[in-house]
Amino acid sequence: MTNKNALFLTGTDTDVGKTTFAAALCYAIVKAGFTPQYYKPVLSGALLQNGTLIGGDLMFVQETADLSTSQLSCSYLFEPAVSPHLAAHLTGQHINHERLIEDFETAAAQSNHLVIEGAGGAACPLSDQDPIYTMAHLMASLQVPCLIACHAQLGTLHHTAATVAYMRNFNLPIAGLLVNHYEDTLLCKDNLKMLTRMTGLPVLAVLPKLETCDPESLREAVDTHWDTAALVRRLFP
Repeated sequence: MTNKNALFLTGTDTDVGKTTFAAALCYAIVKAGFTPQYYKPVLSGALLQNGTLIGGDLMFVQETADLSTSQLSCSYLFEPAVSPHLAAHLTGQHINHERLIEDFETAAAQSNHLVIEGAGGAACPLSDQDPIYTMAHLMASLQVPCLIACHAQLGTLHHTAATVAYMRNFNLPIAGLLVNHYEDTLLCKDNLKMLTRMTGLPVLAVLPKLETCDPESLREAVDTHWDTAALVRRLFP
């Protein structure tokens, strides 16, 4: 049975805007009067400060939505900015899939509005052991509605359609698309229309192209472009 108190946010590629949308969604949930929980199963590219690994994604979400540290969790932090399976190998670690599921259940028990952010795209490997275990395998284990972050610019139609096709091989419940870097151009307008026609999925939210994607600018964009209460009701029925 699908857990509708949580959402799994994946993307069509690295740096397409998953963390931006995760932060925006957490902020929207707070604006709607609820208390969100944010869970990042695996984070690569963490910063080493005074002997402690700091996850930049977690810090960005925390600052944008003004969350407490108890509302944030991450199972594995890696310093190398590479795919999780390689980061684990380089640091002499192993990503335990059962731990990811247990940590998800812990986070889900703390809130009816859990935002999960994956690493990389749906095919991003967490383990290179046979059979290879990807983010899509984890999503299938968690059984929560999935959101796909994509961009509005040239190339998005192929990357998004390919991501949707890959995820549908796992019978994942895909709730819809989140479109980033939108501009008032013919290309972006057509892409917005074609994304839905080619995938059969609704575009649930759009963020404009921001000159600087800092917490203040992101909050302003959400306030300007989103009906946060309606979006949260739709995402967490």
